[in-house]
Amino acid sequence: MRERLAAEGGQVPWWRHAGRFYLACLALGYLLFQVWPLAFVLAGCGFVESAMLVTAAVNIHHFIVDAFIWKLRRDRNYKVVSALAPA
Repeated sequence: MRERLAAEGGQVPWWRHAGRFYLACLALGYLLFQVWPLAFVLAGCGFVESAMLVTAAVNIHHFIVDAFIWKLRRDRNYKVVSALAPA
C-alpha cells in the first residue's frame, strides 16, 4: 500500500486502497467458494462435495505455488527473476 501511495503522490487516501484490496478479496472468495462449487453441482455432485473439491484444489494450488516461491528464494538466480517481475 505504501508503494502505491508513493506512486500516486498521496492523492488517494490509504483507506481507499485498503478497501479496494479487501473488496477484491471478498469478491474472489465468493466466486471461489460459492459460485465455482455450483458448476460441480450442475455436473451432478452435491454442494458439500463440490465445496470440498474446490477447497482441495485451492490448497493444492497454494502448496505448489508456495513450494515454488521457497525453492526460488534459494536459487542463485532469484535476484534476476525478481528484477523481471512487474512492479
